[in-house]
Amino acid sequence: MIKKVIIVSFGSIGKRHFEVAKQILPKAEFRVLKSGKTSEFTSEVSLIFEDLSQALEFKPDIAVLANPSPYHIDVGIEFAKIGSHLLIEKPISNRSDTINEFREIVKKNNIVVSVGYNLKFSTSLQFLKKMLDEGKIGKIYSVQCTVGQYLPDWRPGKDYRESVSAKKNLGGGVLLELSHEINYLSWLFGKIDSLVCLSEKNSDLDIDVEDSANLLLKIKLSSSNDLLIQLRMDFIRRDPHRSCTIIGESGTLIWDYISGKIEIYDSIERKWKVLFSQVPERNETYIAEWKDFIKSIETHSNPLTTYKEAYETLQVVEAARASNGNLIEVNY
Repeated sequence: MIKKVIIVSFGSIGKRHFEVAKQILPKAEFRVLKSGKTSEFTSEVSLIFEDLSQALEFKPDIAVLANPSPYHIDVGIEFAKIGSHLLIEKPISNRSDTINEFREIVKKNNIVVSVGYNLKFSTSLQFLKKMLDEGKIGKIYSVQCTVGQYLPDWRPGKDYRESVSAKKNLGGGVLLELSHEINYLSWLFGKIDSLVCLSEKNSDLDIDVEDSANLLLKIKLSSSNDLLIQLRMDFIRRDPHRSCTIIGESGTLIWDYISGKIEIYDSIERKWKVLFSQVPERNETYIAEWKDFIKSIETHSNPLTTYKEAYETLQVVEAARASNGNLIEVNY
């Protein structure tokens, strides 16, 4: 039974997890480990810890790591040592060379680790995966994926320049912040073998990270068949957009996350049809993520996104950063 939960850092995502977890675990005792300048707390959190040693003495059953990604692994190791299961916000880290000690302790103490690629819990994306698994459009020929939103519009009322997204030393930039796309593309189609990437800062935004990235990803489906995926990511698009177009031998599927709609082009009737339409609710993916996490703890099973899969996503990001327009193999 889960009795104690601690949330590390109470920024926007920490508050979101608190809001959802209180619904899932209404009888649990919640605490917050303060991080940085955070000063906005809720009366429902009765105690705020100022340092890690106090938080460890609390001995939580679950630790939610909502702090900046460069600190995830160091803090996660300490909670794993005392037996806390971990829900880690994406990305799992900003560097893939931090896994060894973490992996050993997690394995030794039978810690369940779920990483917050919650986009995969959206009902529309789940439906898209079902269509692909059932071969709805036959053999897949190519994929085009786009995600973009103007960074200052992400968190209304907050200075974007102070956000994690805007700062290199806190794990910002489109490749890490929008790595949901890399993660779900691997989930839908398979591990990315190699890539070409051009990333840069195109805008006048006051940030020290890339605001745009264009990637060509290659997935080896068989010895004689590769799948090429075009992926565009940015912080500069004024109209929020998140979609994926999949071209197959018998038709085309288009997924639009914001509208919650999936359309198919019927090559026989030569017209578009709506297969699925459900506008996502504010917390639906987080609620599903938490239910999956709790179930994994109770049944000693893997969550939808394991730390190993999250590290693979991070390794793709690192390959993209190293590419500079050259073909790079992903070093898993």
